[in-house]
Amino acid sequence: AGDGSARAKLEEQARVLELEARVRFLGRRDDAPDLLGACDVFVLPARKEGLGVSALEAMAAGRAVVASKVGGLAEAVLDEECGLLVPPDDVKALADALERVLRDDALRRHLAAGGPRRVAQGFLASQMVDAYEKRYRSVLEEYRG
Repeated sequence: AGDGSARAKLEEQARVLELEARVRFLGRRDDAPDLLGACDVFVLPARKEGLGVSALEAMAAGRAVVASKVGGLAEAVLDEECGLLVPPDDVKALADALERVLRDDALRRHLAAGGPRRVAQGFLASQMVDAYEKRYRSVLEEYRG
C-alpha cells in the first residue's frame, strides 16, 4: 500500500517476473490498519528507520514481521520472537526470511503471537508517554541543578 516514486518501477518488475497474480499495488490508502488483517506477513525492508510505528502496528495486530535490523526496528522487533530481522540492503537475506515465514506455518503463528506481547512490554502509547514524561522531568531537574 502507498504511492511513491518507485511504484512504476516496482509494477514493471512484478510484470517482468510474472508476479501480477500474487502482488497487488494498492496505492494510497487511509485504511492501512484494516489491511493488516488481510496479510500473512508484514515486511519493512528499510535502510533507515526511526521507531518503526508501522511495524509496531503490525505486531499489535498479530502479524509476523520481517524487517531490516536498523534503527528502532532492531529494538522493537525481537528476532525469532515476534519477527525476523535481516541486514539492510541484503536482498537474499530478506527473500530467505520471507520465504521461511511463508512456508513455516508454526513459525508464522509463533511470531504473530509474540507481536502483541512485545508491544505490551513497552510500546503502548501510554507507556511511551510515561517514558517521555519521566525523561523530560529528569532533564528539567538536571537543568535546574
